[in-house]
Amino acid sequence: MVRKRTPVAALDGLLVETGLLLPFALLYLMPLQLTGDGQFASATSVTVLLLAAGVVTTVPLALFAAGARRIPLSTMGFLQYTSPTCTFFLALFVYHEPFDHNKLISFVCIWLGLVLLSIDGWRRR
Repeated sequence: MVRKRTPVAALDGLLVETGLLLPFALLYLMPLQLTGDGQFASATSVTVLLLAAGVVTTVPLALFAAGARRIPLSTMGFLQYTSPTCTFFLALFVYHEPFDHNKLISFVCIWLGLVLLSIDGWRRR
């Protein structure tokens, strides 16, 4: 909600968010580099992968920030449940993760709440 209400362009907001997280990332990576325990820091291929991960992460975040301004908060909130649901189905049907009754009850309750919220929104229109 704070991100949506802030009158900043998508890339500028992403720059601020990234800048706020940079000190924490450096606090984590610097000791690994200095002590040599983090052997990944000297491997060229892994360094390239880490740099590419930044780009792969930044592009969807920038597109999300731009899109979040254009849709209502209720729609954005509903769409936020699609990714975990897709991950859930992937784990269940592709990777055959264990699935007990407690997980089923939780999943049904979450989606039942979303259905009720959607019905209420449609009725108000």
